[in-house]
Amino acid sequence: MEKSPVDLAARHILPTLALCVFVNIVDRTNVGIAALNMRADIGLSASAYGMGAGLFYIGFFFAGVPANLLLARIGARRWIAALLVAWGLIAIATGFISDAGSFYAVRLALGIAEAGFVPAIVYYLAQWFDRRAMSKVMGLMIAMMPASLAIGAPLTTGLLMAVDWRWLFIIEGAPAFLVAILVLKSLPERIDDVPWLSDDQKKALSARLMADGAHRQAGSWRDALTHPQVLLLSLQYFCIGLSSQAIIFWFPQIIRSTGMSTLESGLFSTVPWVLAALLTPLWAWHSASTNERYWHAILPCLASGAITIAGALLLDDSALSGLLLLSLGVALSSMASASYWAIPRVHVFGAAAAAAGALTNSFGNLAGFVAPVAVGISKDMTGEFRLVLILLAMPAFLAALCSTFAGRMADPVDRRSIP
Repeated sequence: MEKSPVDLAARHILPTLALCVFVNIVDRTNVGIAALNMRADIGLSASAYGMGAGLFYIGFFFAGVPANLLLARIGARRWIAALLVAWGLIAIATGFISDAGSFYAVRLALGIAEAGFVPAIVYYLAQWFDRRAMSKVMGLMIAMMPASLAIGAPLTTGLLMAVDWRWLFIIEGAPAFLVAILVLKSLPERIDDVPWLSDDQKKALSARLMADGAHRQAGSWRDALTHPQVLLLSLQYFCIGLSSQAIIFWFPQIIRSTGMSTLESGLFSTVPWVLAALLTPLWAWHSASTNERYWHAILPCLASGAITIAGALLLDDSALSGLLLLSLGVALSSMASASYWAIPRVHVFGAAAAAAGALTNSFGNLAGFVAPVAVGISKDMTGEFRLVLILLAMPAFLAALCSTFAGRMADPVDRRSIP
């Protein structure tokens, strides 16, 4: 039986993009485990570390929209390869920092270099997959993020036990150059370029995408940046990310504060990402199978907020139970993100879609600045993590409300099970 053009596109495109995501996530987050030794070596306080970890997302915020306005001119394939080279160089440079100032500089630069990556992936995939397929594809790509952390955390921990933390950054930064070459050689720019689709399959895939966009709003990037729904979705993404971003950069240190060793802390830090990697694709598959997006974003937001608060409250009395609940809270945030990412492109396309993706990604990722900075300041002031984790979990309830209102702004054809 002949495979559909959508299945063929997924088979030829997704493995390379998944490898890009793996390298991206490792280079972005390995500082969380490296900090177990790095902070003492260069004299970083908790507040200084939190500031440096968070500055990544300030660069991310300011570079996101302008970076992605270049997408249509440069082409997604070349743009993704260029970003890989840029952040690989900066990731390696992290191995040469000597104080808080140089730490701040490389984290800010890394954020600028990585700002265009996720929207570029979303924009590229939208050239190949319609809305129905996009839910499944984005579920897989979102699942690759926690899967990358689940694989990367033990690798990074092993490297930290074997070599100095400086070499850790150098070793883990270098593969970005090889992946950039792979992107240029293996990713096609357009449907018409590929040898693995017949002429009839190319026409069928193009027709499917055109039909998918027929009812949606075309527009300029200015339209997207002022669209009420795009702004609301940006706020939603910000709220979804607060607690999970705190965990990404602080979880190894939260774990060690319960009495575990450096090795145990690094290895246990994989638990949230293993859970997320298992649950997220199942949730995305169910969303795609039922063609329902909004409840699939709302329910995990509500559960994530409640479970993260419960986990934080248990940290002192039952550390293991608290850590496991915090891990589950992160997995639920990942499930919400998988459904969330299918929403923005339903309502706009073309230049407006690129700008909408860039804005929601950039603004939403400001949570990555607020969360680690807040944790660092709170740790220096109170000596514990519990209170700030509770405060950062509460906006998840607002995220659920945002999804409800975003659904009511949809075009009639897209209103499915809106609460």
